[in-house]
Amino acid sequence: DWYVAGDIPASPVAPLLAGVEPGDAPPLTALRTPGAPAGFWAPLQARESRRGPPRPVVLAGTGGDRRIAVALGDGYWRWAFGGGTGRDVYDRLWSAVGGWLMETTDVEERPVAPDPAVVARAAPVRWAVRRGADSVRIAVRGVRAGEAAVTDTTVAVTNGTATTAPLPPGRYAYTARTAGSEDAGQLIVESYSPEFTRSGSPLELASGPGGGAGEAVRRRPTRPLRAVPWPYVLVVALLCAEWVLRRRWSLR
Repeated sequence: DWYVAGDIPASPVAPLLAGVEPGDAPPLTALRTPGAPAGFWAPLQARESRRGPPRPVVLAGTGGDRRIAVALGDGYWRWAFGGGTGRDVYDRLWSAVGGWLMETTDVEERPVAPDPAVVARAAPVRWAVRRGADSVRIAVRGVRAGEAAVTDTTVAVTNGTATTAPLPPGRYAYTARTAGSEDAGQLIVESYSPEFTRSGSPLELASGPGGGAGEAVRRRPTRPLRAVPWPYVLVVALLCAEWVLRRRWSLR
């Protein structure tokens, strides 16, 4: 297995990976290790069994007038399905690499936009901001006309990134204003959490106002069958009865 190194190497997307903990992500099942062409860079690196020299997880660079990124590992799905830190590494890495591939040559003309455009539930919203802006005013409201603003705040920009507070699940429209420009678009907050939090138990759901149905739920046993002793006592009693009857009937 190949474990991702905790240090983030210098690269064009390193600011977008700031704050992520790649060392806590699940290991990759395999990693190809070709020679890196001149001018190519790696956003993350990994070591086999946490030993030996680091190898690039992804290689990216420019070939002629094209931008190229090559995924070298197997098992990225572990990051996505594992939730928690692994999901964060997965989202941030591919969002950063994808953004770099589609980035215009003139970064100053890039619009302000959420990065990624689909945000996990309860996660802060990160915004990619054009170069030269030291602050951005962001207003977020529901997509329906006339809905009140959910967020309307001015935040500082650090290394081309701004962060605003988490939003409830749903679809939103936003406007982002920097000095001399204004951008608009939409973002989505997922309705599920990558941490797979447990939902409330039936007893908790029945604790609110309700009629006889709530009372019936509250009267249900709270322990599973395996935690109740009487089934085991019944099984032992049946085995003993069988043994006694077989002895009486001279059956062994």
